[in-house]
This record gives sequence, structure tokens and C-alpha cells, in this order.
Amino acid sequence: MKLARLLIFVFVFFANEAHAKLAISSWQESAQLTNEGKSSEIIIRGTVSELPQNTALASFSLSFDPKQHIKVLHVINDNLLKDYSRSADYSFINNVLNVKFPNGKKNGENIAIYFSYEEKYDKLNQFLRQEMIYVPAFAAGAKSTVTFSFPGNFESATFNQNLIKKGNSFIYSNIVPEGGVQEIIKLTPSQSIWNVSVKTKITASAPLGNFVVKVPTFFQSQRQRVSNYNISYSATPLKQENQGDLTLLKFNIPAQEVTVGNNAKVITGIASRRIINRNAANYINFTSEESALLSPILQRIKSDPRYGNIPLYAKIGKFVNSYLRYDIRYLGKLPNLSEIIENQVGVCTEYARLFDALARVAGIPSLVIEGGACGEYQECQGHSWNMIYHEGQWLEVDPTWNLMSGIVSSSHVYFNDAGKGETGIEYYEKKENLKIKVDLEMQNVS
Repeated sequence: MKLARLLIFVFVFFANEAHAKLAISSWQESAQLTNEGKSSEIIIRGTVSELPQNTALASFSLSFDPKQHIKVLHVINDNLLKDYSRSADYSFINNVLNVKFPNGKKNGENIAIYFSYEEKYDKLNQFLRQEMIYVPAFAAGAKSTVTFSFPGNFESATFNQNLIKKGNSFIYSNIVPEGGVQEIIKLTPSQSIWNVSVKTKITASAPLGNFVVKVPTFFQSQRQRVSNYNISYSATPLKQENQGDLTLLKFNIPAQEVTVGNNAKVITGIASRRIINRNAANYINFTSEESALLSPILQRIKSDPRYGNIPLYAKIGKFVNSYLRYDIRYLGKLPNLSEIIENQVGVCTEYARLFDALARVAGIPSLVIEGGACGEYQECQGHSWNMIYHEGQWLEVDPTWNLMSGIVSSSHVYFNDAGKGETGIEYYEKKENLKIKVDLEMQNVS
């Protein structure tokens, strides 16, 4: 499952004199996450230059993206900057904020603009909020300090070396580069509670008769809490027998269909995470084929200057996220590793498979996780991601969604390790047109 792309907004600066230039010296912003979007306060300071002789700057404008739903709350300028009881002469029409200078501004004179606004988003992913710290390119060279705060019912899933996290805030503080600033913040609820059911429907063109269903134990991860776990069935089995991590259901029925479900209440989030006890040595091996295919790619990743000074596992995750193109038509195809590399396309299973192999070849213990997650519009589907061993602890990462902080969204519900999560069926006699279909139901009840 692919996560929807983040909508990027822009400020565009317009001066009312064609040749005027406003050299921005300072950009300060304080933003706060809200239930519907965000609220923000911005102070811009700068100096007017390059005006024609005997002219003055009467106003300047800031343009928001037309897709944004903006409500400007207050605007103050110049000597009014500290007087919040008074307002500047401004207009806000068609998402363009126009601030006027009644006495005009000549070359060399300073300006200071304060404005606050609220933004309401068209779409909200309840379980993975993606926000942006943004400073426009026209502020290049300015000193910038941007603080983005979020409430305590969220936690950070952000991996960003350019941001400082202090409590429930992220801070960007630097000189604005030539292209401006676009720094991503990812947040997820600190707790989510789910009623989850993984249902396997078995059908045949004739009565099913005598058979055994092998049901693996689901949801057993130290990264989540599980209660009310049970196995359900649409027809009563003759016998139910436990064999380690498997439950055997013996049936003899005249029906042509039976459904078996793994059901539980699952709690995800910071309070449910415990230290994972896995032997990292069991997840480090790789084949000669994997080494031959991936060693040259791994060398490229290590030497690529775009990734900077971040851990190797994060470099691999960023590479996989950009290397593969998501295509829903690959759902269920399960191409081999060579085909994934050659075609550079797939769904979450291919992202997780390529990341896993690259990590192990790089000497990083890794495994693929099968589970469910909720993407755009809170639609919940089957999903695959990874777990890696880094600096003495196991972390969850998701190369499909580019989540490299060690924390994935609170909608990521673990079912089982890859290859261990399928419900199997064993027949005592041959059956024609036997079909097995798996359906997922995830209901958020927190």
C-alpha cells in the first residue's frame, strides 16, 4: 500500500514595483498542529532595495497555493509590530495576502511584517500526519527559526537530520539556502486501539468434505499489546488441536465454503512497545545470488553524497523508496529479486523484499513483516514492512512509506513474520478448483 504524497504549499513574493527588491534578513515562524490542519504565526524582516529613483514601495504580497484553505487572522507591520491591538492595512483575496505601507518604503528602509493564519486541510491521514517546515526561496540568505509544535497525543515518526526535537516541538534554525527550506515532519498517534480480523475463505466447486486447516498464531509481537485473541470459523470443526504456533482444525463438511478467522484486540503506540528479544544472528545470512545482485548497488548507496551522514540502514531505505515505482498492478505477483531490480516497480512486498536483502548484504540483521496498515482516507489493507537491528535494538522501518525513524505509524499492525503468516489447508483427497482468499478487517476503536 502506497501512502499519499504530501501536498507542498508555497509562498510567492510580489512587490508592487517591478524593479523593487526586498532582501529578507529574518524569517521566524511558530506553527501548531490542530485537529483540522495547523495554525501559524510568521514574522518577516527585510530591507528595500533596487527601487527606481524618487519611488517608494507601497505594498508587497505573499501568495499561498490556490489549493490551500487559508484564513488570515491578524496582520501587523512596522511600528505596529508590537501592538497586537492594531492591524495593518491589508487585503486577502484569492489566497494572496497584500500588505500596504501607507507612507511607502524607500531604498534602504526596513520592513517588518507579522501575520497569523489558520489552515484547514482537505485530507487528513489520522494515523500518519505529514507536515512540512517551509521557508520560501525568496528568503534565501535570511536567518530562519521555525518551530513546529504538536499535542501530546501524537509522537514523532520523523527521521530528519536537519531538525532538532525538543519535547513536543521540532525546530529548524539555519540560514535559508538558495532553494528555500522544505523539511518533512511525520507524526502518529501515541496510541491506537484496533479490532482486527484476518479471515481466510476456502471454497471449492464440490463439497469440501474431509480436510484440515492449519492456522498460525497471529499478532504476537512485542511492539504491540494483544487481548481477546481467538480463532473463529463459519462451520464447527470435528476437532481443534494446538501444535506449538499452529492450531489444527479438522473438518468434515458437505458445504463448498468455510471461513476461518484470526481475531484480536490490538493496541499500538508508545505505551505498548517493549524491547524485542530476537537473536540478530538468525537474520543476517544472505545467498551468493543476493550478494552478486546487490553488492554493486550497495556500493552506490554508500558513496552517494545525497544521503549525507545518516545510518546505512536509512540510506538503504531512502534508496529503495526512490528506486522503485509503486504500481498496484503488481499486487500478488511476487517477482523474484532479480526482476525487482530490473523492473524497478512493485508494491509494498517488493519494497520490503529489496530493503531486506540490501540490509542483510550490508551486514544489518533484517526481516520482512506482514501485517496491515491504514493509508490515504484511512483505508486499511494488507501491508509489508521491515524490522532491522541497529545499535543494539530492533527497529521498525517502512521503505514504502519512507519511515526510517524506527517508529512506523500507529496503524501498522503486525500479523506475522514473512512466510509464517499463511493459513494452510491439507486434504485427504484431491479437490478440484480449490481457492483460498484472505480478507482483512481493521476497525479503529480508540
